[in-house]
Amino acid sequence: MAVTGPYDHKVKYTGLSTDTKPTVGILPGTEFFETDTGKTFIYSSIYSVPTGTELLTWVAATWDEDGVTWTFAGGTLTHITGNTTPVNATLTDATVVGTTYKVVITGTGGGDTATYTLGGVAGTTIAASGAISITDYIKATLASVSLVITPANTCTAALTLVSVKTLTEWTQE
Repeated sequence: MAVTGPYDHKVKYTGLSTDTKPTVGILPGTEFFETDTGKTFIYSSIYSVPTGTELLTWVAATWDEDGVTWTFAGGTLTHITGNTTPVNATLTDATVVGTTYKVVITGTGGGDTATYTLGGVAGTTIAASGAISITDYIKATLASVSLVITPANTCTAALTLVSVKTLTEWTQE
């Protein structure tokens, strides 16, 4: 199950790493982007969370697609209807039990759904039709080096990005 709740609120601040980050009246899920470092901080009521290292490289070699059940071409991972064969992405590092990961999935759906798991936890269902825009915060329950997407038989999802980043606690001032 994906972690939702305080991270659903979308307020964003931009500034330099030397700027004092707001701490009064800040709602959980508020983002602060440092333009000079490229780091994003996500505030909770207890601590802020800097977005960490990307664990999934968006290239064909990352995925175990076979060209028959899934294809990766032109930067798009597409499920071919008529099968429920999962596709696995190899992460650059294994998930760590108890660590939270930010998962972003974008693309389009044309029919039926797919699900994904990371670190033993199922994320948000990938849409049956229309735009796909998922941001989940997954707390791993097991160590794994894969993100797995499992389609329904008639799923026609075309994914344009899957991103997995480690989140690290950072004490709020």
